[in-house]
Amino acid sequence: MTFDKTVTALLVIDPYNDFISDGGKLWDRIKRVAQANSCVPHMLDVLNATRKAGLRVFYALHHRYRPGDYETWKYIAPVQKREPGRARHLKTGRGAARSAANSHLNRTTS
Repeated sequence: MTFDKTVTALLVIDPYNDFISDGGKLWDRIKRVAQANSCVPHMLDVLNATRKAGLRVFYALHHRYRPGDYETWKYIAPVQKREPGRARHLKTGRGAARSAANSHLNRTTS
């Protein structure tokens, strides 16, 4: 299978440490499932294969709303119109401080 590298990329959405790493706020609740299906190792396999193929990787990280964020947007998703302050829980904790894109998922393996 071949891909046009100019229009092909991997999009990784919200890879938060709070969900997928030891010590994260939710890790104890999802650890068994994540480990049973090798969530993080599979993500690393996909990332490394994408990089090896010379394709781009984009991370769509969660963004905590700040006043003024959407004023210039032409199209705003309904979820963004509703209560922008609902994501207050992301102000603190490992997920707020850094995403997995900036930690173990961003490392390449040999």
